[in-house]
Amino acid sequence: MKYTLKFLIGLAIISLNLFPSSNNMPGNRQNLLKYQTPRPPVTATEKMQYRITRCLGREELRIHKSKHENYYFPLNQAMLIRLLNIGGATISDSIFYSVCKPNKKNPSLDLFLAFLKNGKKSFKILPNKNRSTDTSIESFIAGLPEIMEIFFLNTKKNAPDMKCIRQFTPELLAIENDLLHLLGNSKFTTIINRNGRFQKLVSKLRDPYFFQKKCPRRDKSDLENQG
Repeated sequence: MKYTLKFLIGLAIISLNLFPSSNNMPGNRQNLLKYQTPRPPVTATEKMQYRITRCLGREELRIHKSKHENYYFPLNQAMLIRLLNIGGATISDSIFYSVCKPNKKNPSLDLFLAFLKNGKKSFKILPNKNRSTDTSIESFIAGLPEIMEIFFLNTKKNAPDMKCIRQFTPELLAIENDLLHLLGNSKFTTIINRNGRFQKLVSKLRDPYFFQKKCPRRDKSDLENQG
């Protein structure tokens, strides 16, 4: 009800500005303003909590505007959903100011890399910490293999065929194979960093059009002409 009242008051103020009469309207406008509920200022804690949405929300908006939902979009969504479940903590200062710059087009990949490297140290505890904060952070870090699986799955969907994947991103298949067979005996970070192959893969996938450039899809008309 209070939001409806504020909305009506806002409309009334606009009407007073657009359609002034010969009466003493400034006085009436002042009376209306007195009844507006003042919005409390955003606290420092709230600003810190907004880091997650500011960082990944900007990227999501760019992806929607580009009308090209590449493999960054599922990675963005997988992290955003999980991070918003963490109350009382946010992205650490060092990661936020290095990864979440306004001019960085695709921060999700670098944010994921930062989580892999720093683990629980990737987070800054806030004054509104609750009993589940530490557990939620640990759960998020433990779920990084699942996020990587989502990233890999959608990366492969972006390629036209398996031949292209085998030729240009063999690291992806090698990491997937190790994660499938060796995760029970090896640490996740040990597997993905073996021979620096994950870094090699990341350097390729930084270009959201990597597969389109390496393996451009051909129209049916082209294939028919070749036949």
